Amino acid sequence: MPNLKKLSKKTQQALSLFQQKDFAGAKPLLLQVCQKDSRFDLAGFLLASIYFIEHDLASAQKYYQYTVHANPNHWEAHNNLGVTYERLGNNAEAMRYYKKAISVKPGYAKAYFHLANLLNADNETDAAITNYRLALKSTPDHFPSLNNLAYILVKRNQYDEALQLLQRAENIQADDLEVLTNLGVLLRKREDYPASIDKLSRALIINPNFGPAYEQLAISYHYNGDFDLALRNFKTAIDLNPNNDTLRTCYGDLLNDKGDYETAKIEFETAISLNEANEKSWNGLAAAEKLAGNIDKAIDIFSNAFQQFPSNLNIQFNLATSYLAIGDYPNGWKNYSARPSYLEHGGNTHKAQLPLDLSEKSIFIEYEQGIGDELFFLRYVPELKKRGAKVVYFPHKNSRKLIVQLRILDEIVESRKNAAKSDYHILVGDLPFCLSNAANIEPPPSIPLCPSTQWADEAMQALNKLGPPPYIALSWRAGQTLKHQLYKEIPIKKLAEIIKSVQATFIAIQRNPLKNEIITLEKMANKAIADFSNYNQHLDKMTALLSILDDYIGVSNTNMHINAAIGKRAKVLIPHPPEWRWTNNRNSSPWFPGYHIFRQQQNKSWDTAINQLSKEMHKELEHT
Repeated sequence: MPNLKKLSKKTQQALSLFQQKDFAGAKPLLLQVCQKDSRFDLAGFLLASIYFIEHDLASAQKYYQYTVHANPNHWEAHNNLGVTYERLGNNAEAMRYYKKAISVKPGYAKAYFHLANLLNADNETDAAITNYRLALKSTPDHFPSLNNLAYILVKRNQYDEALQLLQRAENIQADDLEVLTNLGVLLRKREDYPASIDKLSRALIINPNFGPAYEQLAISYHYNGDFDLALRNFKTAIDLNPNNDTLRTCYGDLLNDKGDYETAKIEFETAISLNEANEKSWNGLAAAEKLAGNIDKAIDIFSNAFQQFPSNLNIQFNLATSYLAIGDYPNGWKNYSARPSYLEHGGNTHKAQLPLDLSEKSIFIEYEQGIGDELFFLRYVPELKKRGAKVVYFPHKNSRKLIVQLRILDEIVESRKNAAKSDYHILVGDLPFCLSNAANIEPPPSIPLCPSTQWADEAMQALNKLGPPPYIALSWRAGQTLKHQLYKEIPIKKLAEIIKSVQATFIAIQRNPLKNEIITLEKMANKAIADFSNYNQHLDKMTALLSILDDYIGVSNTNMHINAAIGKRAKVLIPHPPEWRWTNNRNSSPWFPGYHIFRQQQNKSWDTAINQLSKEMHKELEHT
């Protein structure tokens, strides 16, 4: 509170009116004071604040300038002048005055906060984080900084710290819609869908018309598999904001997952009409065509979108896998470096075609993706050896016992440090393109594994105790539950329908089965099913077990790749949409000779696949 004795009577009167929010009464008094003399900083500050409230930014700027001229140490005026310049679109001047406010009053949280916002808008994220932290250092409960810093950290996948910040913000303002919505997003990213849904639902109890909460709630329901609730909330969100192209794109993604491809196309096309630069909508539209079975049309859209957005790796990768699914390997491998795992491993390894003569050259190959992918792409190593290369391989720690069986590798190492000593450092998934200048571009056979006879004998003894052959392995789930992580599953109820009438000894080799899942399968199929899931902890033992089995029914997973590498047959259940290596619509794959493919239909029904597989099994058993 200023010293009233030192203020003019008009300033005292204006201050009283200002505090009562009688701005119309205060303004003429303040104008008279400021026009009389240039030294009345309080009068100038109050007058500027009134003009700012009235959205007269030019006048607000004038009198904040008056204030800092009258009192160069008036940190609030410097800060507010920065805000005014920011509103006027002059970010350079805004930044200058925020910094001046901080120099006058170190630890001034508001100025740090506004400066951080500008830096973040300019993509200077590290500097923005530093300034948000400085704001919180001086004022630990500075609510806006808690929320905005958390938002950046969520985008950086720094979930633990972001959660702590948002929880602190929630403790300060439990009914803040933005904080609750950000908490909902963060909890979804941590795969805690019930908690995410709870926070977003609370936001809508506070404000039933808060569109962003409906949108995020719909996405959380989508990820939780509650498609009907997701649809309902998306529709409400769109009713509240029909011209939001991002919202319609998310809705289209849900419709794609639900199998309603025609409606999905409409949503993506609407989003594109609202914003032609919406890259995700172009990607979603192409995906809808691909999911509907129109892969040639999908490739055209992916290709055009990639020309329009050449830096969009998601579009490029989807284009690559679409080409691979139809057997166009040159175009597929050319774009395959856009896969997420390439960047996860640094994004700076060799990805160009190799010379045909690699004599006296050392090739360092590094694992990537899953263990099954390692085995899959190692089939290209014989071509390297044919060209005369020395091959050094760095495997995943869990695949090492398998990889040591491959005599074609010259050296197996335990770290990346040897890469610098080699002539070429290549990720195993880039081998197809690096070798695509070979005359034969057709898929090479799986690289052969040699199962341990000791482990095979031990496994056979265990099987003999269970019952007579045929011995048939089962698995029903693979991949990660996160969206777009090649998650594959056939419900165990459907698997039970397949094996119910088949006379065989069944064993479960599902990795990490859920509690009581195998017991549930036994009850549904009315059959004893032995649990061999622990063999997944020792892949050399799993290799030996697979080598003595008569058949294998399951989704695509590491064990399917191992099975192919030892020359065994299998019956593969392929969810829709299929992964590229299982082709688009054939009943076999050139990558897995001898494997029979049974596909989930586009409408997500397994009935046709189950009937086909059951008939084939009965026919095979009749001839044994």
